[in-house]
Amino acid sequence: MAEHSDLYRNTYSQFNEHVLEIIRKETFGVDIGQNSWLTVDEYDRFVSWLRLTPESHLLEVATGSGGPALYLAKTIGCRVTGVDANKEGVTTASRMASSSNQTSRVSFTVADANARLPFDDNSFDAVLCIDAMNHLPARLDQTQHGRAPAQRAQFDYGAVDSDSSGNRRKPRHCRARDRWP
Repeated sequence: MAEHSDLYRNTYSQFNEHVLEIIRKETFGVDIGQNSWLTVDEYDRFVSWLRLTPESHLLEVATGSGGPALYLAKTIGCRVTGVDANKEGVTTASRMASSSNQTSRVSFTVADANARLPFDDNSFDAVLCIDAMNHLPARLDQTQHGRAPAQRAQFDYGAVDSDSSGNRRKPRHCRARDRWP
């Protein structure tokens, strides 16, 4: 049997390798450090539904390497707190925040999003989770029963697939909520 390999640990620990930056730029057109299938245009469209301002504080669940969180802090000027269960992802994200002089607006912490997060309810103006809700079944249940750290949330939990001609289609299962039930 093959040796176990943690895809996320390996990806995040080598995230800043030049060849991976080239691959992301070739794949997405613009490299904001995303691991999802979203282009920056799609990401910007989804984020606009959250109505973030420079005064906003966003919780990004499953932040991974932190690239999109850093991108939001830079482009919108908001504060972002990113959580991820993967220690290598949080380490990489924290290094990137430090090297881009954004530690005053962006912070990252290791946390299992299936468990209670270390924040009070309504601590944030919005929650963002891209391509990870399928890994967080307990979190989906909580969002449907009114417990949430924010008033607005954006979840992208769909798969990107191709049409009959092989062209990439946009994610179809995106959800924005203005208020929790």
